[in-house]
Amino acid sequence: MFSKPIPKSTSENSRNRSQNEKITSIIGEDLRIEGNLNSQTTIRIDGQVSGDVEAANLIIIGEKALLKGNLKSNAVLVHGQVTGDVQCGELVITKSGSITGEMNVGSIEIEMGGHYNGTLTMGNQEKIIALGKEKRQA
Repeated sequence: MFSKPIPKSTSENSRNRSQNEKITSIIGEDLRIEGNLNSQTTIRIDGQVSGDVEAANLIIIGEKALLKGNLKSNAVLVHGQVTGDVQCGELVITKSGSITGEMNVGSIEIEMGGHYNGTLTMGNQEKIIALGKEKRQA
């Protein structure tokens, strides 16, 4: 009666989004890719990628994933290891996630146990999100 509803954390929202989002591209654990990837929707990476990754909606880095390259998306959810720069509207680093590089984000959440080593710039979230919308319209 007197209690306020507890708001969901960013990571809960991102996890729910990752479960509800239609993932159109998946890089499996057994794949190793050298080169850049670009998706107009959502991409999930569970393998190894050496190259930049752009997705209009969401990039999910799986727990066993190793990515050496830059990420650019509306939202990024990191369970694995990323070495490179990240530019997104919403960034979540889970307890198993790790990022080494520069991060330019609208909002960030790091779970207990998650790691980042580098610089963090909190930018204009609307401007960063607009980058993903421009990609979809092109």
